[in-house]
Formats: sequence, structure tokens, C-alpha cells
Amino acid sequence: MIDDQVVAEDEVRRVLRAIDAGWTTAAPELIADVLRPHFAEEAVVAGPDFAPLASGRDAAVASYADFARMATIVAFEPEEATVHLAETTAVATYRWRIRYTMNDADYDEGGRDLFVLRHDGTRWLVTWRAMLPDPAP
Repeated sequence: MIDDQVVAEDEVRRVLRAIDAGWTTAAPELIADVLRPHFAEEAVVAGPDFAPLASGRDAAVASYADFARMATIVAFEPEEATVHLAETTAVATYRWRIRYTMNDADYDEGGRDLFVLRHDGTRWLVTWRAMLPDPAP
């Protein structure tokens, strides 16, 4: 049982790494196609106040592509995710730091992502995500 849990936690981390690699390295016009397999049809992206910003898989993956179209990512540094499992549900969170340029301004921000994933019998799919930026200094 413990081995199965470790395997499942690693699978969730692989999904999150694939998502991060997809939106930070793929061309903006390809991001949706790269990310779509990792998101459930009913996926929701929430803001820092947990209010929904995007509902549905296409809107969820488009939120990543929209950011990549507007910003030039200089560096994205995610920490290793902490994963909690309950049968076919996983909650994962990790801290990140990002440096990017947008509208001729440079940004250096940090925060935390919170993901909820479900296992559909063959793979882990993101059903909910919230990005929680660190407070401004």
C-alpha cells in the first residue's frame, strides 16, 4: 500500500512538471494542445480569492496560453510539490518563483499553486487550480 501511494504521488508530480514545462517552454499557440491532456473536462482555475476565473478544460488551458502570449518568461522555478492522496483524489501544492517581462516592465514574483486532481482509472487529471501570489513586499 505504501509503495502504491509513493507511485501515485510521483505520478501527480510528473503531471505538474509536465504542465509547468508545457506552459513555460512551448510556443504560445501550442500550449493548449500540450496541456489539454492533463486537465479534466470540468477543470476550474480560481484566483487568489478562490473565485472561478476559468471554467472548463479549454478555458483552463487557455489561461496559461494567454499569459504566455502577453509575457516573456525569463525564469520559472517551481519547488517539488507536496501531494496528499485520498483514494482517487489528490491535492498538491508547491511554491514557485517567476521572472518575466510584460509591457516593457520586469517582474519578479513568488507564490504557491494549489491543485486538485482526480484519477480517472488510467491517469491523473487536474480538476481545480488556484494560484496564490505572495503578498507584495
